[in-house]
Amino acid sequence: MKNWANFVLSFILVGLLASCQTTRELSLPHTIKENSKVAIMMLPNSLDLISVDNLEVSLPMFAGSMTTVTIGAGRHEIILRYSDMLADEYNENRVVKSDYLSVVADFNTGGRYLFDFKEPETYEQGIKFVENPVISLVDSSTKVGVAVKPTGFTIGKTEIFGKLFANSGCVDSENVPCGKNESALLKDLKDRWSKASPSEKDSFREFIKGHP
Repeated sequence: MKNWANFVLSFILVGLLASCQTTRELSLPHTIKENSKVAIMMLPNSLDLISVDNLEVSLPMFAGSMTTVTIGAGRHEIILRYSDMLADEYNENRVVKSDYLSVVADFNTGGRYLFDFKEPETYEQGIKFVENPVISLVDSSTKVGVAVKPTGFTIGKTEIFGKLFANSGCVDSENVPCGKNESALLKDLKDRWSKASPSEKDSFREFIKGHP
């Protein structure tokens, strides 16, 4: 058992060390209509790729310094989020995350596109950055960029996923498209929850605790 634990630990450490030096690669088959017509999209590891064309993206386990994504030529909607761990004034590492961001861009066959921005170096800089993130998706050949904009979603991760990925093709345990088995009451509860204020949600959570 001890040898197995050491093996697992070694595997994780090797992966983490490799991630500091390598580029992870990802392909998005659902965006590719013809195999020969693809482009490359590159993201630094501080940008989380959330979805492409309303389909959630699953990234490889170990992050690299850069993520290289093979994407079909044509117009695509990209949803992403800035997320990084930065040192504060006391040299304590703290996580900084932006709201969800989006960009709609045209990808030319054989083109290479990079998300370009000035990365914050400290926690304080990170806080200012996420308040007004300035990011562009730049065509490396023409140097022309498309601005990344806030999606307008500032609610929790689960709720935003429900809005973003309503048509993602996910299925429940009975292999039925998500949401198809929902009763009218459940749909009404979800609708009311999405419109409730933070204090109303807290009050309802307390009610649920007493009524399991």
